[in-house]
Amino acid sequence: MGVEKRLLLLINNLGITKKKFAESINLSPGNISDWLSIKRNSQPSLTALSRICETYGVNLNWLLTGEGSMYLDQGSGDSNKDRVREDRIRELENQISSLKKNISLLQAECNELSKKNQKLNSQLIKRLEELLATKDELLHALSSST
Repeated sequence: MGVEKRLLLLINNLGITKKKFAESINLSPGNISDWLSIKRNSQPSLTALSRICETYGVNLNWLLTGEGSMYLDQGSGDSNKDRVREDRIRELENQISSLKKNISLLQAECNELSKKNQKLNSQLIKRLEELLATKDELLHALSSST
């Protein structure tokens, strides 16, 4: 198993997307895709490997050779997963809060449009009633002149 397979195993073990993994170590998702693609023959730099190990408590020896445990401290894998999950929960809570604000704005806009619609419908009905009355007057005038 090469570095690319162990990276994929790590990402899956953390329960995050490749994009989130890339963001967490300040790299582009393209870098991660290149590393994971056997065809591209791209390898992470020592700086990138160092970031991965520092960020997630990963054993560099395991990452390079597959020897030893994935994490420096086996408990750190769980704590890293917890930290990643907590970050994701905070992110989702922020998105929910933003969505709630947008929903409130849309509801207010919908209420305003509904009021305008009711006003326009009332005006339309009034105008139709006027036209019907005019039609009736014209029909009556035509019938009485013949």
